[in-house]
Amino acid sequence: MALEISKDGGISRPKILDRILRLRKVSLILAYVAAYFCSQYLFDPANMEVTRISEHSLMPGLVTPKFDKSGIAIQLYRRLSDLPRTKSQQQFIMDVFSEFGLQSYTQKWKSTVAGYPVKGENVYGFVRGHRNDGAEAQLIVVQLGRSDRARRMISRMLAFVDYAKDQVYWARDFVIVFVDGDDKKGHVEKAAFALDSFLLKYQKIESLNTKQSKNRTVIADEVQAQTGALIAGVVYDLSGISVKGQNIVNMQMNGLNGQQVNLDVFNGVVKIADSKHHSKVAIFGTMHRHTSPYVTYSPFTVPILALYTQAFVSIEGIHSVMGKYGVQGLTIGLSFDYSERQTGQFIEEVSRMLNNVLERLHQSYFMYVLSDDMHFSSIGFYSITIGILVSPLLISIYYEFKKRWDWSPVLSYFVSHFLGFLIYFASTWIFKHIGNEVVLLSSLPFVGVEGSEGQLTPSYDIATLFIVLSSIPFGFFYFFKNPVPVHHVPHIRILCLTETSLIVCCCGLINYGLGVFSAGVVVPILVLMTFESAHRARSLFRSCTLCILSPIGVISLFVMNVNGIFGNMIPINPYNSVLEIPTAIIHTIIQQDVVFGTWHFFLLCCVAWPVWTMLFACSLPYDLDVDRAEESGDEPTNRKKAVKQD
Repeated sequence: MALEISKDGGISRPKILDRILRLRKVSLILAYVAAYFCSQYLFDPANMEVTRISEHSLMPGLVTPKFDKSGIAIQLYRRLSDLPRTKSQQQFIMDVFSEFGLQSYTQKWKSTVAGYPVKGENVYGFVRGHRNDGAEAQLIVVQLGRSDRARRMISRMLAFVDYAKDQVYWARDFVIVFVDGDDKKGHVEKAAFALDSFLLKYQKIESLNTKQSKNRTVIADEVQAQTGALIAGVVYDLSGISVKGQNIVNMQMNGLNGQQVNLDVFNGVVKIADSKHHSKVAIFGTMHRHTSPYVTYSPFTVPILALYTQAFVSIEGIHSVMGKYGVQGLTIGLSFDYSERQTGQFIEEVSRMLNNVLERLHQSYFMYVLSDDMHFSSIGFYSITIGILVSPLLISIYYEFKKRWDWSPVLSYFVSHFLGFLIYFASTWIFKHIGNEVVLLSSLPFVGVEGSEGQLTPSYDIATLFIVLSSIPFGFFYFFKNPVPVHHVPHIRILCLTETSLIVCCCGLINYGLGVFSAGVVVPILVLMTFESAHRARSLFRSCTLCILSPIGVISLFVMNVNGIFGNMIPINPYNSVLEIPTAIIHTIIQQDVVFGTWHFFLLCCVAWPVWTMLFACSLPYDLDVDRAEESGDEPTNRKKAVKQD
């Protein structure tokens, strides 16, 4: 029922709503223009907030580092480089911890996901704080590997452990984890899964809910020793570079499903890098445009990269899984040209900064968009663009709602969502219990070896099966032969528009990048496909266009035309056919859904595909009295009857 108010003893709609409805046909263009200029203003560094330390107890860069174990770091690096093949890096680290008189343990883990068969062994140890009561601790993570960068980082971290155990000012314990993973460039999923396995046991998540043990994705050894709750975690590597003597520290902050590290931690590390080490900070592989004399680029480059990464790159670094367990984590890529002493001092300063936290990090922002290392926009400002982009859907919802005074359930709408959930659960179950391919047994009418019946065992890729099922426009064929009743069409419009508006707004509040890019694509499709039309040729044309605009087809179209838009979501490989692009997308999002619990595949199956299927019921030819009445300016018949009954 349309929004109405009592006025002078009668019933009437607010005039402001009728004035807004007059702009319905141009609302899509106005929304895009307004969102563009609003983004230009909000993401301009001149209009953004300046980064600041909200938790003053952090005091970043104010302590005097005293790390002096450079010689030990060099010795450990030589020992690690000359390590015989019969001895693993895990054994070497445990021997070094034993030499230092510290506790260290190993944790073997193995994936139970058939489509992701990986296994490994972590090493973790503890440095107990002399002033700590065991209630809280900070996490330090280093990745194992055979590369020169990995060996240097391991040896320098072990040297810091030797230094930290002798200091008396630590108010929190250290949990130091060396995760087993593939140290090749761009391959961090295995190391992130290894850290996920450790945190699962350390935080006792599995024991809190015994029902989840049957659906677990990893089998890992129990943690043999433990300390307090983890307030923050830092992953260290040597991925930074040096350009003409200028050291650059590479930082990564994004976690799963749009999670971000507390802004105070990022600001503190930037302060340390700038004031103590005279280094520049690169975020999303880009430096501050005023500090880079070698490259000139737009001030909107970093915000766009930030939104792309937040939306489509689920595992930006090893730290990305920390957010699942309430740990504020980030990755610091120190410059490879840092000396052993400078690396140890950087780690000491960050550790002492986190050592000063009075309570769990909460005073600064958790949702923000960075334009550089000095400016950011908070959720209170950038969320305005989501509202502007969704406004055409809201106007269309009210326009359809005011025409209908009765309501009847639409069974086909719920059936399409049921099928979407069925596809989702079937795909994830197959990936988890069977693998990437499904093998079907078929008996053939010929005699095999030794007189046995011959069999053909063809295998079908799960991604290919999903692409076929999700790309066939079942809605077009079904609703073309079995048109829905005319009084159901406005109801289907309202359901499609309302569901999309709610999902986009909710995603925008949690994962702004995913929400704004989804809105930019789906809003024009829904507005054009749900717009009333009594012309058969126009309806058939837009329905045929909708057949091409399947969810996986739209994603593949962007990947083929916008190079690198999905970052690590799409492996960097030369594709031999068009089908390999969507296949790589589906493989990646199914794996990340099952292994890490991301949202992309769930939203694709349970929201995007059902709504796309039901849009055919709105786009196909129909002839509604309510639409003709609105076009002619008359009151619809069913509304007159309803008013008369009142």
